[in-house]
Amino acid sequence: MEIDPGNTKALSRRIAAGDTAAFAVFYEHWFDRCVVDTRRRTGLDESACLDIVQDAMLRVATRMPVFESEVELERWLRRVLVNGARDRIRSETRRVRRESQLRPEPTQQDLDAIRELSARLAALDVESGELLRRRFDLGWTLERIGRELGLGPGAVDGRIRRVLSKLRGER
Repeated sequence: MEIDPGNTKALSRRIAAGDTAAFAVFYEHWFDRCVVDTRRRTGLDESACLDIVQDAMLRVATRMPVFESEVELERWLRRVLVNGARDRIRSETRRVRRESQLRPEPTQQDLDAIRELSARLAALDVESGELLRRRFDLGWTLERIGRELGLGPGAVDGRIRRVLSKLRGER
């Protein structure tokens, strides 16, 4: 039996009862419209809107009421999307505020230490600088660096430790 996405009452009743085929029809019919509507209303980027709509679809799949008309369904779905967007914006605002509070202005002592470290980094030989760049800038694993240099992970770790000791002024 084919599921008609235009028959809101039957579709919502089947989704509320846990019919995954009905949910798939709903998802196919509504997802893109929801993304467009969410982008238009929030001004958020596509990735954020996709996340919001995906969360709304999860709510549809798990807690969708039975609706008599498409107008009721649209109203409910819009409310779910607006609440999801509001929650996301609030969460992001709190995260930014929290992170900005964790980053105090650097002191003159901090700036001096950064200048000193920069000078020490600039004084490193090319091989040592490249080793640190691969590990800390690029985030490569010891294994990957070792493959590039023809060394084992332990040898790479030892070289990195020696370079860091040199930077700290321990040698």
